[in-house]
Amino acid sequence: MHWSLKLRLLPPPASWCSTKEKLTENVKHQIENKYKSIVSSVGGTLEGKRREDNFYVLSMFPYPSGSLHMGHVRVYTISDTLARYYAMNGKNVFQPMGWDAFGLPAENAAHQHGIDPREWTVGNIATMKSQLQGFGCKFNWESELATCDPKYYKWTQALFLDLYHAGLVYRKEATVNWDPIDNTVLADEQVDEQGISWRSGARVEKRRLSQWFIRTTRLAK
Repeated sequence: MHWSLKLRLLPPPASWCSTKEKLTENVKHQIENKYKSIVSSVGGTLEGKRREDNFYVLSMFPYPSGSLHMGHVRVYTISDTLARYYAMNGKNVFQPMGWDAFGLPAENAAHQHGIDPREWTVGNIATMKSQLQGFGCKFNWESELATCDPKYYKWTQALFLDLYHAGLVYRKEATVNWDPIDNTVLADEQVDEQGISWRSGARVEKRRLSQWFIRTTRLAK
């Protein structure tokens, strides 16, 4: 398969070209503002006449902790680069954005700050959304979702009930990673090599708890 990539080079601001002008914060902002409208015009939506023209780019939704960090910049720069590459090659790219906002970590953080969990989460989403939009990433914001929204999680609940009634989920005890500060279970990917939780910084404990499992072997085919 052969791909062709067309790039359009535009002249930088005059102040950037000046030999006497240093690359100050002001000059950096001038450069950024000049190209914001240009980079925002690159992209597409899933409205192609041919199905093969549609391309889906999905990255992990951020947890709305309050503000973005360089890890977010890295992840969404990579996914946005892919989205722009395929858009510039004629694809109708769909790159959604949402918020992994459901669970005890968000509730515990709200209690620590003396704020209602809904107010805490919604406020953080607004802040982080504004920051993401400042990156100039080509997200399809009209399809934005939050996992704490009842309109969203009612479908995950319905799916679980379907699995339960079909005999495809069962409960048993298993060893889990337990965060003693957030009082919640962590995936292996959320624990570093020293056994520390990436969320709270606490040393993770191993506990036996009752868990739900899916009978994946019955769905293997």
